[in-house]
Amino acid sequence: MRVIIIGAGPTGLVLAHALIKAGIDDFVLLERREQVVDESGAGLGLWPQGVRILDQLGNGMFEEAEQIVPKMKRSVRLGNEGDLVLSTDLFAHIEENHGHAFWLFERVRLLQLLYSHLPHASDRVLTGKSVESLSETETSVTVRCQDGSEYTGDILIGADGVHSITRTFLFHDTPDRRTELAKGLTASFRGIFACGPLVPGLVPGEMIERNKGAVSSQLLTTKDSVVWFFYQRMDNTTTKRSYYSDSDMEKLAEEFKDFSVVEDGSVRLGDLWKSRKRATMADLEEGIMEKWFRGRVVLVGDAVHKMLSNLALGGNTAIESVVSLVNKLHALDKSESPLSTKNLEAAFTAYQRERQPRAKYAIRMSGLLLRYSWLLARILTLIGKFSSLENDRMVADKIFAGIPRPGLVLDFAPESHPRAGKIPWDLKTVKPTEN
Repeated sequence: MRVIIIGAGPTGLVLAHALIKAGIDDFVLLERREQVVDESGAGLGLWPQGVRILDQLGNGMFEEAEQIVPKMKRSVRLGNEGDLVLSTDLFAHIEENHGHAFWLFERVRLLQLLYSHLPHASDRVLTGKSVESLSETETSVTVRCQDGSEYTGDILIGADGVHSITRTFLFHDTPDRRTELAKGLTASFRGIFACGPLVPGLVPGEMIERNKGAVSSQLLTTKDSVVWFFYQRMDNTTTKRSYYSDSDMEKLAEEFKDFSVVEDGSVRLGDLWKSRKRATMADLEEGIMEKWFRGRVVLVGDAVHKMLSNLALGGNTAIESVVSLVNKLHALDKSESPLSTKNLEAAFTAYQRERQPRAKYAIRMSGLLLRYSWLLARILTLIGKFSSLENDRMVADKIFAGIPRPGLVLDFAPESHPRAGKIPWDLKTVKPTEN
């Protein structure tokens, strides 16, 4: 089985590792950028189910990551006026419940980890490859790039993000192309995504969130840096892609420079903006595509399911979708069945059916919590005043346990560092002797 992957972001690189683990090592990964490990983007968090998958992938990534990721501790919710509404040991309870901790990466560090541990990475990952066209026959699919190079494989996997060129080509010759592409993803928020040094007034290992009217802030701190997000609800929901310049970012940051992001008001948005190391601005799309594949072409990650970034579920949901897809391909590759379009579409159908409900759950949960998290915090505070229940335990046990517990695993690969918490995993991994 020869596989062509489009997109060498975190999803594409995890996919490459998973294919190797499945024994499907005949693949090429095409990336339009000139380098894989670039400094675009801000941060990416791995929930325990994502950490568990990273452990399954092997190649020393888990061990290295465990040494570099910060220890997250406190979760803080501020009210409209910057007052303390809720402070919990959420991250400690997540680790206690599920065995693995929540891991926070700067996006560039995660890319470096995935790329540097990929066997024969320079041969398998080709940069500067902008896709120009796709063509398909009964037995193969071919990608033609703008530089004139062509690549042919049995299947093509589009892991090229929310603005997927693969998705565009997938529906290019269907009458309802525009409808199919437009109805899946909408944007009601825009935001600045940034990282920088830990400024005075911030404490390592904390997540601090604040809502006020149409805007909200979210900070996650490490021992020497801060990953931060500033969200703004737009006047109208749109299906059109927006492009923002540095001056657009500057204007938004200037407008809200006095927005306090910590309880005592000692750190404001303007302080984060002035000390930023890198930043970008974009609309925050939400939604899920109705069709994830056609013929020998299949989509994975943000290309088919996109959610708000506030719960850090985008990357985790993408990784779980990679696992589901590779499980199906591994089973097909090990069977006696031919790699016919019919058999591939059956595998892709099973993949979509398995992943669609959980992706919808992640989209819905992320959207509700960004829109109504202030209300949830107030409700939990009231419950805490009039009952013996611990707010932080309630959040970890009742609200967030449904995120890691049912997480998918590679059904053919063991864990090198199996860990269990108070809440058992729904799915077990194979033992090393079963592999």
